[in-house]
Amino acid sequence: MKRIYGLILRASLVVAGLAALVSIYDTFHRNSLKVSETFARRYSYECMSRVADEELERRAKNEYGNFNARLVGCSGTDFYGSPEELLLIRRSGIDKFIPVPKVDFRMMGIDALAAFVIWGIGSLLFGGLLVFIYRVGRWTWTGKWALEEQGKP
Repeated sequence: MKRIYGLILRASLVVAGLAALVSIYDTFHRNSLKVSETFARRYSYECMSRVADEELERRAKNEYGNFNARLVGCSGTDFYGSPEELLLIRRSGIDKFIPVPKVDFRMMGIDALAAFVIWGIGSLLFGGLLVFIYRVGRWTWTGKWALEEQGKP
């Protein structure tokens, strides 16, 4: 029986490790898509109106969640958004853009750790359930329960 428990523990660690790797890959993949599809821009000499800032920030957050969408202040700040937002900014007269790709390693680590913990606990619970079903089934089908009811070991 210890072999089965050891096997379940190893299998759950493998599942949790794979989940963490998939999470890291997914974070890199999402980030690379965002860097290629979105334009991280730095503008230094002109500022848009606050209404336009709020509108662009709202649209960026709606499109990408809070992960890579931020717009702070006016000059010298980074903006992460979509190509249509780039067009909106260009229409407002700002034309100096320097790409600033952003990789959030802290968030990637948190995602990977969460995936490892959640999938590890889940696979341990699933393995425990399988062992429980196996033991109850063996106890029932071998007739041990009938012998125990009669007082025989």
